[in-house]
Amino acid sequence: MYKKDLFSFKQFNISHTNSSMKVGTDAVLLGSWVEVSNTKKILDIGTGCGIIALMLAQRSQAKIDAIDIDKGSIEEASSNFNNSPWPSRLHSHHTSLQSYQMTAATKYDLIVSNPPFFQNSLLPKKENLRLAKHNTALTYTELFKASISLLSADGRLAVILPFDDSDSVTELANTYGLHLQQQLSIFNTSNKPARRIILDFGLSIPIKVELDQIVIRDLEANFTAGYRQLTEAFHPDFV
Repeated sequence: MYKKDLFSFKQFNISHTNSSMKVGTDAVLLGSWVEVSNTKKILDIGTGCGIIALMLAQRSQAKIDAIDIDKGSIEEASSNFNNSPWPSRLHSHHTSLQSYQMTAATKYDLIVSNPPFFQNSLLPKKENLRLAKHNTALTYTELFKASISLLSADGRLAVILPFDDSDSVTELANTYGLHLQQQLSIFNTSNKPARRIILDFGLSIPIKVELDQIVIRDLEANFTAGYRQLTEAFHPDFV
């Protein structure tokens, strides 16, 4: 961790012009957990206000491209990048993944995404909510197709999604040549089923898939030691 370039949710003024685009636990976990050692180029798909890109900028020396189809989100991300300690390494692009794939000349060591959820639920009326929470603009198939063309030979794709979707998404990824390397199952509390999962895919077939899990809060609603340890660099006081 680069102490002189410290970023935390208290120290950094994350913009929330659009109340539907708040920083959530999913983004915090993905930005904290994904492996970034030896990564030189990172792509953040659906960056929102830029929180995951900012976290990865602190945890690495990589150059990071962040894309989003929502104009307001890109404006927020651009502002946050410019006010961060790493403006020269963070670049925002107002574009869809489909369009970006057609023009990008870069191969990425790591692609991250907190993709649209709720593919089988009713669509909300507001367009920005439809884009943020549903896969009408980006399907898993499109995500995997684009990732294959954008990843370097040793590159990885890390996504966070509902736990119940993990088996079907892993199977779909396999059909495009993306193989599960490691995963993190996420429990709100120890007495409830897992709600989210982070899947880390690569182009090679691993000898063994690394399986891990984390519980966010104990039964008294306090953050667990595991969650504190994983994310303490970004909100050390947990106020």
